[in-house]
Amino acid sequence: MTLEMVRALTHPDDVAWTRAQSERARDPAVRDETPYEYRIITPAGEERWILARGRAIFQDRDGQSVATRYVGTIQDITARKQAERALEGSEARLRLALGAGRMAVWHADAATGGLSHSPELNRILGFPDDARPTLEEVNARYAPGELERARVGGRKALARGDRFAETEMRYIRPDGESRWLLIRAEFQMGPNGAPKSAVGVVLDVTDRRDAEERLKLLAREVDHRANNLLAVVQGTVTLSKAEDVEALKAVIVGRVSALARAHQLLAEARWEGADLRRLVEEELLAFSLGETARVSIEGDEVALPPAAAQAIAMALHELATNAAKYGALSVPAGKVRVAWRRDGGVLRIVWEEVGGPPVATPSRRGLGTSMLRRALEGPLGGETRLDWRETGLVCELELPLERAAPEPEDA
Repeated sequence: MTLEMVRALTHPDDVAWTRAQSERARDPAVRDETPYEYRIITPAGEERWILARGRAIFQDRDGQSVATRYVGTIQDITARKQAERALEGSEARLRLALGAGRMAVWHADAATGGLSHSPELNRILGFPDDARPTLEEVNARYAPGELERARVGGRKALARGDRFAETEMRYIRPDGESRWLLIRAEFQMGPNGAPKSAVGVVLDVTDRRDAEERLKLLAREVDHRANNLLAVVQGTVTLSKAEDVEALKAVIVGRVSALARAHQLLAEARWEGADLRRLVEEELLAFSLGETARVSIEGDEVALPPAAAQAIAMALHELATNAAKYGALSVPAGKVRVAWRRDGGVLRIVWEEVGGPPVATPSRRGLGTSMLRRALEGPLGGETRLDWRETGLVCELELPLERAAPEPEDA
């Protein structure tokens, strides 16, 4: 092998700096003996990694120190480099998985109070990535009573001969934010049978805990509203009257269907509020037989509390039923306009009919009118004003939304 043959095998990207390394080794003022790694391309075209160690041998010539020989060893370290790359890839995937899962690995020493550190652990605990909090500092941040409860659980696990423990604890980060942590631990026992250290993982499960709490509140809200809805249905059936059984059936089905539509909108919004525009559209378009030009709807976005949604659904159903039987929607040229606005905490809805048969003030209050007034008045504190104009009925509905919102105990 000649020097030229060795240089010919060196990877093109490594030629310049390996030559510079050789020159430093042969420089009498430097005499660098640092081992170095570089790549070669074998005659078969395979890339290999080489670890080179060398020392220049110097002799005096004409009063100057000159490198006359360069001796050393080369070692094929390809397998080691491949293992290092595999480990780096594995560690990168582990860091990615820990970060995506909001999870970190930890190790605590009972004797010294030492706690392992990592950017993932510090981020979960609310410390800077390069911080080194002690176990005592971390333990001091758990909510009152949490640490004592966890220690009791750990002692019970050890008493059963179980070296594994798991618990969820509320933790207060340095910025004051409250988080829920799931901690899993394996105890490492000392010669005296007592835990000398513990290793495990910690996960931030705040989102899951919040979702579970919202689900519990939602279940209680649904139970409460279902009871209210059944009471409304019972009252509707009791108050409904008609000339015969079939007519009575149609009245009851129509009113219950209005409540069902309101219930569906509330369910879609997880009982946080039904959209008023959708409620009006679904009620009116059913009576206008899909002829949208006969119906005009105007108003800003309003989310109705459950009680208000049920009341307005019933009121709109009574108005639409009357319009379809006797009013503007009973003739092809008739039209209905529904508009609303919110003045502070009061919702004002105006129902206006035009183009229908001539209208006269009824001599007595009918059942539909009674149902209309009953829907908004009473506990909800709403008002209903009817103006039987000759050009068509105008109805003004007012409802204080604050009174229709659920009380805290309802949740």
